[in-house]
Amino acid sequence: MSGGFTVRSSVLASGSGQMKAMTGQCGSAAGTVTETLSGMRAAAGHPQVTAALAGAADAAGRAFLDAALLYGHVTEGLARSAHFYDSADL
Repeated sequence: MSGGFTVRSSVLASGSGQMKAMTGQCGSAAGTVTETLSGMRAAAGHPQVTAALAGAADAAGRAFLDAALLYGHVTEGLARSAHFYDSADL
């Protein structure tokens, strides 16, 4: 095809591996952030600060886990695309 571009399945597969690593990093970060905020909450000793930190811990955990789910979705898409390009009769 004139003016087209080249797709390299190895690059897609490599990107899939990188995204998979980021998925794991998001999961680890979620645990660390939640644990840290929970520790701060336990040490706060003030009801309003405790409540605010509890809310922050929940929101942060959800945000990191949502990002991990998104990274997982992209990982699967890249891996599928690499497989289809490998299987295609081009």
